[in-house]
Amino acid sequence: MRGLCAQTLLKNITPWQQHLPTLRRSLHVCRRVAAGSLRASSSPATASPDAEPPRNSNVELVQHDVPEGIAEPMSEEMVVTEQQRRRKLWFAAIKPPMYTVSIVPVLVSAAAAYAATGMLSLSKCLQLNLASILIILWLNLSNDAFDADMNTDGNKPESVVNLTGNRNGVLATAFACFAVGIIWLWSLVTGPAVQGDPRIAVMLGVAIVLGYIYQGPPFRWSYKGLGEPLCFVAFGPLATGAFYLAQVARPVGSVPAAAVAVPNVSAAVVACSVVVGITTSLILFCSHFHQIPDDIAANKISPLVRLGTANGVKVLQLALAGVYGLVALSTAVGWLPPGCFGALCLASPVVRAWHALL
Repeated sequence: MRGLCAQTLLKNITPWQQHLPTLRRSLHVCRRVAAGSLRASSSPATASPDAEPPRNSNVELVQHDVPEGIAEPMSEEMVVTEQQRRRKLWFAAIKPPMYTVSIVPVLVSAAAAYAATGMLSLSKCLQLNLASILIILWLNLSNDAFDADMNTDGNKPESVVNLTGNRNGVLATAFACFAVGIIWLWSLVTGPAVQGDPRIAVMLGVAIVLGYIYQGPPFRWSYKGLGEPLCFVAFGPLATGAFYLAQVARPVGSVPAAAVAVPNVSAAVVACSVVVGITTSLILFCSHFHQIPDDIAANKISPLVRLGTANGVKVLQLALAGVYGLVALSTAVGWLPPGCFGALCLASPVVRAWHALL
């Protein structure tokens, strides 16, 4: 047993013995340099201000490389820091706050449907939210893949393609999400579930097509500065209006046939859809502030490339003021209840307080 242990120990030590002479020479040099520094510091008065620093001709600099196949180990602190960096990059890549653009149209239209009918199907509302999240996931992942084709995200470490190094895998995942989301959404907005109203499927279909035209080849309208208008139309009048019609409709057989009426889009729904469209477009608008140099390099003429940062900030302020003005006007004329304007006024302080806590 002792002989086996000794053989194992010698086997592990032997590869390192060849590096011992280099380590001894390095230690010898360090001692000579330290001794020379001490002699220089002990006689400062004898040195001339203009004299060159003393050279120690006996000191030889020894340069040695790390043996091939042996990597310098990372400290525990470096490992933890790298893990934290990766987690932050994945959080930025997944973009959890971005999925509010799929949830808000459903929730706003649900509130409008409840205000109009006094009824709300929580099950349908939840399913519409989940199906919409899958559609937005398709948009985000496919946009990363299409941006990789144009080399727009070369300096964007939080790109899913850059994190995974697998452009085709990201695109395949995106279209898998699209397939599940579109089938689920189709079952909720067609046929007896919505009294056979064809407007809902048409409106959502056009909205999804606009989402592809935004970034997908061969269109790539976002490179022409048309991303924000597409976003306004898709998420505002089309998506919010369609979700309202889907949630205000009652399944066939749930109410007497004589009581079934084709729902109309009221002024309140129009006002809500315009507000949702503007705010969603502003989210996209703000996402370009830190990408201006990369957009210019990729010939992507986003609105901020045209306007510049200073003018872009002014446009953002005017657009936000327009949102407040529109909600105030809609409340004043009775399209929206007073609580809407009150909630909007509380939004900014609540967001500021939330960021202060983070």
